[in-house]
Amino acid sequence: MPQVYESDVLSEDTVIIVSPDSDNLTILQAGLLGLDLRRHRDLSFGPGEVRFVDASSIPTYKQPASALYKCSNPPSCT
Repeated sequence: MPQVYESDVLSEDTVIIVSPDSDNLTILQAGLLGLDLRRHRDLSFGPGEVRFVDASSIPTYKQPASALYKCSNPPSCT
């Protein structure tokens, strides 16, 4: 993944991430948008493409259903 210096970034600043491979960027964008990360290729970049991500468009995080499922007797869970 591209390196970002978090200590230098304030909430009001613009952050530019440059990557030699668009997979890094599409996985990041899919995660920010709340999409299934396996579908990141649907967001593929064209050569030299630049995208703006508005922080207000990022949905509120919801815990996935799999994290709510508890099994006290694995692997015999129903």
